[in-house]
Amino acid sequence: MTDHDNKPAFDEAWASWMPDGYGPVRSFGQSVMPEGDLIEIITTAALPA
Repeated sequence: MTDHDNKPAFDEAWASWMPDGYGPVRSFGQSVMPEGDLIEIITTAALPA
């Protein structure tokens, strides 16, 4: 996220997308990104053994 002040909007969007109690682990950090980019998304997926 380029601006920490956007975290409340990020949290609201996240909550509307994830069912209660089923959200994956997430982290939040502020960083400088290329012009025009607002967020960076990194995913990790796992399958049952």
